[in-house]
Amino acid sequence: VLATGEKTENRKIKAVVSPVKKSRNNSIIISGDEREFLAYVGDTFANSINGNLLKIWNEKSEKVVIADIYNVFKSYGIFLNLQDRFSFDEIINTIGIPEKLHKLTKRWLKVLCDEGVIEMSQGKYALATSELYLDSELSWREFYEIEKQFNYSQAFVDYLKKSSDLLPEMIQGKENPLNILFPKGDVGPAMAAYRDNKISQINNGLAIKEITYLCKKSNQQNPQRTFRILEVGAGVGGTTLDLIPSLDGFNVEYHFTDLSTFFLSKAQSNFKNYNWIKYDIFDINKNFFEQGYEAFSFDIILCANVLHNSQNIHKVMENLKGLLVDGGSIIILEETCMSYMLLTSMEFKDGLTGFSDEREDDDQTFFTREQWEKIISDHNGEIVYDFPPKGSKIDVSGQTVYVTRFANDYEDINKGAIKDFLRKRISEYMIPSDIVILPEIPLSENKKVDTKVIKRIFEEKEHNETLSENIKEMPATGLEKRIATIWQRELKLDMVGRYDNFYDIGGDSLLIAQIVGKIVEEIDEAKGWEWSSLLTEMMQTPTIADLATKIEKHYKEKDTFVDPSLIRIKESSQANSKSIAKVLFHAGTGTLSAYRELLSYIEEDSKDNEAVLGFSFGNEAEYMSIETKDTFKVLGKKYGKILQSLNYSGYILIGHCVGGLIALEAAEFLKNSNIKVSDVTLISATIQKSKNNTNFYALTDEMYNKALRTSLENELLLERTFSKLINVNEEKAGYTVKQDILEECIEWIVKEGNGEVSAESFCNLHGKYEKVGNEFRKLASRPLSERLNKLYTAIERNDSELMDHERKLLNTLFNIFSQNFGCVASHKPMPYYGKVRIFSCEQQGASFYRKFFGEDLETWRPYIKGEYEYDIISGEHFDCISGENLKENLSKILNFTYE
Repeated sequence: VLATGEKTENRKIKAVVSPVKKSRNNSIIISGDEREFLAYVGDTFANSINGNLLKIWNEKSEKVVIADIYNVFKSYGIFLNLQDRFSFDEIINTIGIPEKLHKLTKRWLKVLCDEGVIEMSQGKYALATSELYLDSELSWREFYEIEKQFNYSQAFVDYLKKSSDLLPEMIQGKENPLNILFPKGDVGPAMAAYRDNKISQINNGLAIKEITYLCKKSNQQNPQRTFRILEVGAGVGGTTLDLIPSLDGFNVEYHFTDLSTFFLSKAQSNFKNYNWIKYDIFDINKNFFEQGYEAFSFDIILCANVLHNSQNIHKVMENLKGLLVDGGSIIILEETCMSYMLLTSMEFKDGLTGFSDEREDDDQTFFTREQWEKIISDHNGEIVYDFPPKGSKIDVSGQTVYVTRFANDYEDINKGAIKDFLRKRISEYMIPSDIVILPEIPLSENKKVDTKVIKRIFEEKEHNETLSENIKEMPATGLEKRIATIWQRELKLDMVGRYDNFYDIGGDSLLIAQIVGKIVEEIDEAKGWEWSSLLTEMMQTPTIADLATKIEKHYKEKDTFVDPSLIRIKESSQANSKSIAKVLFHAGTGTLSAYRELLSYIEEDSKDNEAVLGFSFGNEAEYMSIETKDTFKVLGKKYGKILQSLNYSGYILIGHCVGGLIALEAAEFLKNSNIKVSDVTLISATIQKSKNNTNFYALTDEMYNKALRTSLENELLLERTFSKLINVNEEKAGYTVKQDILEECIEWIVKEGNGEVSAESFCNLHGKYEKVGNEFRKLASRPLSERLNKLYTAIERNDSELMDHERKLLNTLFNIFSQNFGCVASHKPMPYYGKVRIFSCEQQGASFYRKFFGEDLETWRPYIKGEYEYDIISGEHFDCISGENLKENLSKILNFTYE
C-alpha cells in the first residue's frame, strides 16, 4: 500500500494485490472440435503449396547465400588460396567487423564449413578444396528464375538482393540494415518479409483462423464478456492486417503493441475505422505491470516473429503468462531453424545478441522445434497444434506456428470485490483509489516489498494520464507550424510544442527517417537538402524550434551552402577577405565538446575583424566511409577546401587531441594553396612515437606495428578511453584496474607475447595479471551494445537517465572515436614548414597508451620543420582546457601568432 499527500484525509491511497496460488493442478481444456478444426485448416493450407517447388526455391536461396558469404570473405583477401589459414580474430580484424556482428560472422563460417567450402583445423579456417566455383551472379539468376515459377514474393527476393549487394558494408557495420528493410520509412520490404509471401500468408492465415474461432466461441458462450487480445511486437502488421477485418462485429478489444511508435502510427492509419483497437508501447523484456498492464486480463497473446528478440525466453514466457486469463492462449509464429536467407538480411538487425537463455553459449538466434516444445512444457503449457507437420514438404520453409494454451496458476481475484470488502471494515478515505493486481508482489533482494518498483508502476500510470495536460509553448512561425503539422500527423498527436523533444513524445529511429523524408518532400525551404544530412541535423537537435532555425538558415544560404561539418561560432564585422578566421578542429569524438569552456574565451578574446569557426564530424555515414588509415588526410583536405572557399585573409588553426593532427593536415593544404596560415596550435595532440624512443626498441618493425595496430583495434581498450571523454565514473562502469597497471600489462603482453594487444590477449591473462584478466573476461562476456549502455549509465550527470536520442548520439560518437583512433595507429603527417605552437601537458600519458604515443617535443620534432614554440601546460589530456587548469593555461593558449 502506498500513501501520498500531506494530511491523512487528503492522502491518495493506492495498493497492489497478489492472488493466492491454486493448491491443485489446473487442467488445460482443449476440445476435440478445436483440434479437428485446426487439423482441417492446416491440411487445407499445406495442400495449397507445391512442396517440390518450395524445396527447389529453398535450395536456390541457400546457394545464393553460400556464394554471397564466400565472396564477401574473398573480397577482403580471405580464403583465396588453399595454403592460407585464418583464425577468427584475423578474419574480423582484416575485415573490420564490429563486435556486435561477431556471432553472425561465426554463423557465416559455420555455414561454409557445413557446406564443405571451408574447413576448420586447430582453431584456424582454410579452403577445403581448390575445386570451387561460387558465382553469385549466376546463383542469383537461377534464384530469380525459380521465383518466377514458385512466386514466393518478388518484392521479398528484391529485398534479399539489395541486402546482398550491401553485404561488405553491412558486415563492417557501416550500413544500417533498417535502411534496407525500411528505406526512408517505406514498409514495403518489411511487408514482403512478414506478410506478402506464400509462407507468411499460410502461417498468418492459420493464426487468424484460430483467433477468430476462439473469439467467436467466447462470444457465443458469454455475449456480454469482451474478448481481449494482445499482440506484442506487431511491427508492420503482417498478421494484423488480415486478422482485424475477420474480428469486426465481435465483442472484442484488440491491443496492437510494439516498441516503436513508427509502427503504432502506421497501424492507426490502417485501422482507423475500427474503434475497438488500442495502441501502445510494449516491451516483452520488461515486466508487464511496470508498463501499465493488468495481470490475468487477456484471452489471447499473439507473438508473430517477435519472441526470438527475448533476452531470456523463460523470463518472457512467465511475463506473458501473467497476462493470460485462466485457459488463455499464446499463439507463436517463429523461425525454427537457421535460415540461410536471414543470415544475409534480417540477422543484421540490432538486438539479436546478448541472450541469457540456452542461446547464450551457442551461435543461434532462433529456437529449434525441439527447443520450443521443451520451453512450452517447462512453463506448464501445452501445444494445441503446431504447423506445418514435422518432416512434411512444407517444413523446409523453416517457419512454425504454435497454438499453445496455459492454465492459470492463481485463484480468481476481483478489484470490485476487494473494494466492497474494505468498505465494510475501514473508512471511505482509506479505500485505495487505484488497485493493481500482480501475479506476485515485487520483492527486493532481501525479500522485502520493493516499494521502488511499486512506486514506478503508479508513477508510470500518472505520467501517461497527465502527459497531455502539460502546458506547451506552441510553434510560433509559419515554418515551425508546417513542421509541427508533419510531426503531429506522423506521430498521431493532437498538438506538439515547439520545444518538445522528438524522442520524448513518441519518436524513434524509424519515425525520424520517415519524418525527415516528409519534411524534404513537403517543406519548400528544405527541398534540395540531402536527406541524410537533414537526418543528422534533426538527430542532434530534435525540437521543432531548432529544426526550423536550421532549415531557415539552410534556405537563406543554399546558394553558398557549406558542408554541415562547418560550424560558424562568431562572425567577423568585416568582409571575409579582410578578416582572420580562428578555426577549431574536432577532437576524438568528432565534436567540439572538448572546447566548450575554451571556446567562450576565444570568442570573447577575438577582435571585431576575426571570425571563430569550428569543424564537427558532420555526416556520420560519410565520415565512416573514409578508409580508416586515411581519415586525417582526407579530413584535412576536405576542411582545407571549405576554408579556402570562405576566402578569409588568413587562418589560425587550433586542435586538441586528434584535432591537432587534422589541423596540421588542413594547414598543409592551405599553405600549398598559397593561403596564409599564421599559427597552428597543437594542444595535447598525441602521435605515435618512433619505435627507438619507446621501451619496445628491441622489437622488429613488424612486431611493433602489430602491437600498435591491435592496441587501437581493441574495442575494450577503446571503450575505456572513450569513457574518459564522456565523463564516465570508471569504477561504476566496471573499470577497476588502475591506468598504470594497465600500461604495465600492455608492455608485458607486447614483450612476452606475440605483440598482439587484442581483447583475447587480455582475456587470457592469469598469474601476475589475474585481476586484469578477470576484468577483461567479464567485459568481453557482454555484447558491445550492453557494454556501451553500462558506460552511458555511469556518466556523471545531474539527471538520472539518458534519453534515447542521447544514447543514439553517444553510439555515433563512439563510432567516430573508433575511426579516429584507428587512424592514429598508422598516421604520420608530412613535414610542416609553417609556424606551430606545441602545448604538452605536465601530466603525460593520460590521452592514450604512453608506451606507444607522445605529445612532447621529442615526439613531434620529426614533423615540425619550420618555426615553432614549445611549452608545458597544467593538467593532463582530458582536463587541460577545462576548469582551473584552463585558467592557468589560458594566457599561453590565447597568445596566437598573427604574422
